[in-house]
Amino acid sequence: MRIIFLSELYPPHGRGAQIATKRLAEKLASLGISVDIITNKFDDEKEEEYLNNICIHRRKLFPKKLHIVNYESFLNLHSENIIREIINDGIIGNILHRSTVIHVADLWFCAIPVLKKLLDVPVVASINSYAHVCYYVSTAKYYDYKAICSECKLQRCILKNNISGFKNYKRLLRGFVTPLEVLYAGSKISRYIYSLTYADAIIAPSQYSKTHTLRFIPSKHVFKLRNKIVIIPYVIPDNIQQVPYESRNENFSLIYMGGSDVSKGYLNLLRAMPYVVKRNPKIRLFMVMTYNDQLISKFIRKYKLEDNIFPLPWLNESEMPELFKKIDMLIAPSVWPETFLQVVVEANLRGRAAIVPQIGAAREYTINGVNGFLVNSFSINSLARKILEISKLPKEMIISMGDNARKLALNKFNSERVIRSYINLYTKLAGINRRNL
Repeated sequence: MRIIFLSELYPPHGRGAQIATKRLAEKLASLGISVDIITNKFDDEKEEEYLNNICIHRRKLFPKKLHIVNYESFLNLHSENIIREIINDGIIGNILHRSTVIHVADLWFCAIPVLKKLLDVPVVASINSYAHVCYYVSTAKYYDYKAICSECKLQRCILKNNISGFKNYKRLLRGFVTPLEVLYAGSKISRYIYSLTYADAIIAPSQYSKTHTLRFIPSKHVFKLRNKIVIIPYVIPDNIQQVPYESRNENFSLIYMGGSDVSKGYLNLLRAMPYVVKRNPKIRLFMVMTYNDQLISKFIRKYKLEDNIFPLPWLNESEMPELFKKIDMLIAPSVWPETFLQVVVEANLRGRAAIVPQIGAAREYTINGVNGFLVNSFSINSLARKILEISKLPKEMIISMGDNARKLALNKFNSERVIRSYINLYTKLAGINRRNL
């Protein structure tokens, strides 16, 4: 079996979805399955590289000048030309023709019908976000968008011409620009959904992401896509060990791990901290960020929170246990409905409960008061009150919740069972394809 991953970004580039692709690829390769990655080439990176039993093929897929969020629009607009160039590439073309399954692992949806037309190979797609139903998720504006949609408005704001994100346009221009962008948004989303109908299977990492895909696509596509979407969670490393608590630690310590964009809710968390610390100075927040954010440093200085908020760079896996000894709980206050929260599951496996938003997939593996807490992360006051309430819990209860979290995560996200689900799907599609020859 030979699996080809088409992922326009691949670590060290990208975020959670790309990390998930890397973990899946490495796990498949460790089981003796041939795995190739086709991804974009940045700067001085090698075109061909062999890492962890995976062949990585890097080619210039989009211009360097593109913003990291806008590459997806370019790729989907020029899919046919780019895919033809890749197939005509001697090395990659040969690999694609000999592949068992091609897995479109990121946002390059419009590549699917082109691949199906040019190659007689099953194509699988992953839906890791809401780019196929929400215009803002796939544009740079999304990251500056302060009034992020709640779970009930993922697409309706676009189609009903009620886009508050355009509030920064001058009044004179807004009436002209907004309708044009609405037409473009509708067209873009329609192209993505149409392209997904060509996939042989679509993988959603949670029931939540499947439900919301079917909820917002046009009714004419629902039946066709419903039967193609299968739920398989991300592959979580099976070697994450439980971390003991630091003895004689009288503080209540939270950890935030994630990006510095608005959707992750870190701004609301920051704004809650002055209120929290004023009422309980022993509350500490460690912020492990994927990007350096000067705003956090300025905020800490402004409110004199140097003894309570500690910004940290992203840590290697080997550095995590030492930090987690100091941690009581993880907090993931996202203000958009996450399709999957890997950091929550990983914290659970380390023996830490998690505070998660009331919206999104985390509700599927968080039982309020058992292995974590649900919070209204849209409200700064609610967030602050919840943190203060949890900080008063007996340490024994926090430890017990951490034990529960690990047990539940080990059962629900067993890596062997998850990887078997992927292999079974690939094998099934390859068998169907052979019978159709």
